[in-house]
Amino acid sequence: RVTQDQLRPSAHSGQGNARIRGCCCCDAVGTGKTASALGLVLLSEPLGPTDKDVIRVRTSATLVMVPTNLPQQWQTEAARFAPRLNVVMLLSFKDAKALTMQSLMDADLVISTFSFLRGKPYLDSLEEHVRKVNGRQSTRRDVGALCTCARVMTHAADFTCFPPLIELLRWRRLIVD
Repeated sequence: RVTQDQLRPSAHSGQGNARIRGCCCCDAVGTGKTASALGLVLLSEPLGPTDKDVIRVRTSATLVMVPTNLPQQWQTEAARFAPRLNVVMLLSFKDAKALTMQSLMDADLVISTFSFLRGKPYLDSLEEHVRKVNGRQSTRRDVGALCTCARVMTHAADFTCFPPLIELLRWRRLIVD
């Protein structure tokens, strides 16, 4: 059994104050990393309300961020080990156009890639949404502008009119593979 203190990065790494809530570290292929993470998603209790609900729109979904070679593996493993999970793939701008914020919120598992989040179509969509809500131009990932957008969304009754913007949600869990 490993404790949080044993996992905490050393002070000289610049991350001495990192807060670790849990992890599964297995380097070898086929050791069950994905299946273990899916089991954790299946066993999770719903989160109660917190003060952060006014900063980000709350969802019980888990966001899985992977490189471009792993989304299909996650989708296959989810179908095999956790078939009752509602899995949403957000890999391309075509996917984003077919989805809404409500789609992400209703999912149990959202799988996306680092390259999708860095891609021009997604960043342009994010910038356009921030401009519409705030009425002014801002940098693409301006934290203050994103918080304003999220606060506006928290008062909306219908999330189907919002584009699927990952930054505006407070995810139940984030898994980085």
